[in-house]
Amino acid sequence: TLLGGHDDGRFMSEKGATIAGLKLANAFVLTTRGVPQLYYGDEIAMTGADEPTTREDFPGGFPGDKRNAFSRAGRTKDEQEVFEHIQKLTSLRAELEPLRTGRLVNLYVSEQQYAYARVSRRGTVVTVINNLNKPAEIGINVMPVGLANGEMMIDRLTGQQIQVSDRRLKVTLRARSAAVFVRR
Repeated sequence: TLLGGHDDGRFMSEKGATIAGLKLANAFVLTTRGVPQLYYGDEIAMTGADEPTTREDFPGGFPGDKRNAFSRAGRTKDEQEVFEHIQKLTSLRAELEPLRTGRLVNLYVSEQQYAYARVSRRGTVVTVINNLNKPAEIGINVMPVGLANGEMMIDRLTGQQIQVSDRRLKVTLRARSAAVFVRR
């Protein structure tokens, strides 16, 4: 599959699961249609032996816990990376109305890349996902969603800026990464 793993809380317990894959899966879940559902502990990449039935209690906030993952100081480097990524994505979903109510328009679909827009009266958001283990350059026709030549777009995850040219967005993504573009 494009993202690998599952979006039902078992992802990090799957053989071969990675932090990069978890971040891609959450980028998809939090920018596509529908009501996103995150299983407790996904925000810090928790696992369990027989997901989802054997996930332990979230570390912290309970008497006798050895650490408190509710705070930055209580999270590992990988846990903090996932936490910040999901925090950014959930903030974008709250801020950008098209991510909550916009119609979905598929713009580019291949075995390892996917680009789609969420379009509403309040704007357009274009999400691009690269699942390859190497960087990829993707040319996306954006005319179906009303983006015009010369418009500047900014990736709200990285700050990368690109311009619509010849009815296309020419997007370069790092290995196993996603971008969420809005009009600048």
